[in-house]
Amino acid sequence: MNQTLYFIIACSLLFAVNLNAQNQFHKCVSAEAEKAMEVNNPGYLQSIKSAFQKAKSNANIRVSQRGNMLDTIYRIRTVFHVVYSKPEENLDDSVILSQLDVINEDFRRKNADTVNTRSIFSSFAADAGIEFFLADTDPDGNPTNGIIHSVGTPSGGIFGGFGASDEVKKTSTGGVNPWPTDKYLNIWICDLMGGIGVLGYSYPPADSLANWGSNNPKADSAVQGVVLYYKAVGRNNPSPIDPSVDGGRSATHEIGHFLGLRHIWGDDQPMFGQGNKCAGDVDGGSDGIDDTPDATDASQQTCDTTKNTCPDPNLSQDYPDMVENYMDYSSDDCLNMFTNEQVALMREVIKLYRPGIAEVVVNTSSSIKQIGNLEMVKVSPNPTQGFVYVELPSSTEGKIELNLISTEGKLVRSFESSTKATRLDLDGIQQGVYLLSVKNRNLSTVKRIVIAE
Repeated sequence: MNQTLYFIIACSLLFAVNLNAQNQFHKCVSAEAEKAMEVNNPGYLQSIKSAFQKAKSNANIRVSQRGNMLDTIYRIRTVFHVVYSKPEENLDDSVILSQLDVINEDFRRKNADTVNTRSIFSSFAADAGIEFFLADTDPDGNPTNGIIHSVGTPSGGIFGGFGASDEVKKTSTGGVNPWPTDKYLNIWICDLMGGIGVLGYSYPPADSLANWGSNNPKADSAVQGVVLYYKAVGRNNPSPIDPSVDGGRSATHEIGHFLGLRHIWGDDQPMFGQGNKCAGDVDGGSDGIDDTPDATDASQQTCDTTKNTCPDPNLSQDYPDMVENYMDYSSDDCLNMFTNEQVALMREVIKLYRPGIAEVVVNTSSSIKQIGNLEMVKVSPNPTQGFVYVELPSSTEGKIELNLISTEGKLVRSFESSTKATRLDLDGIQQGVYLLSVKNRNLSTVKRIVIAE
């Protein structure tokens, strides 16, 4: 018996036993999908870890320099593929639009249940500055509403191996090919896993490993995106799988994985099973995020605010488990927050690994923090007819990022400099009023520029 077949059978048995023992569905199999990918691609898990550590390191630097300053908003171009073989699987567009509302509210912390975040965690909770909009143009340049309904018969999930789960992402195997995954977030909706209780999964970003060649999962665009069980989509689903997951938060959770987040208890636990070890224990799990309190296992469709399964030596005090975090398995009406460090990591993942799927717009909110004196940055000539000189304070050190942004919030042109006086070429840019964002480790400001005829 080859290793892959043995792995598939073992997973199937473990999954069946776990469901029967707990009488619960498994909300997410992203961690298990990663482990299955490792079987055919040795080194894949290390590659995920490498990508996570790179993003975390960059995020830590940015937070230390500027705090969680949302001077820009990432707007992610999204397409939903509704793949169905039965009428009930063909969700109405109103359900998809409801799901879009949920993820936009959750990632901007505009969800009504933010009031339920316990006061002990109020300073941890953060607006991710990430939004989602339906694609209005398909890969061929044709207009679209970003919701594609397709008849398909992808085969079923873990009992066929996780490779079979990805069949929903290929037309040749009964699913639907993704739109270019470097330009769109693809979300497939289907009868995931034959209705046996799995609500979704996605793959996090991975660094390429030279020895993988064409088998590198990062290079395989067919696997990039999110898969959701059709009964766990939207707030107005006509046939929700269970009242505990009828709020559309499965998509929030899976997009969190797509943007690099792990489960808050870490995933170094027995496959499909509950763990009983804290991060400081031998073989204990950790999500790698410092401001999510340690936990031994998932909160399976519950909302137990008394739960405290681990000490928190790396935090200022021993906190209870963060059952309201979107990366737990709590009931949908319990989930209501990402943390500051989770937000910083997701934003860095977009910048490093998924830049093409997002439009970058300036955050015009009055809550934007500004570091440095506006008058310390000089821009001339202004108005200009094709170039400007940007002069920075003599104390400026390190790389400088300069972004020219339209008044509609669209990124027009980006520049980098390591000198205190920089000439920016503006040739080819239409006349009008623009904003020039200037940022480095100790300065962040925005200057108004007028480009004349």
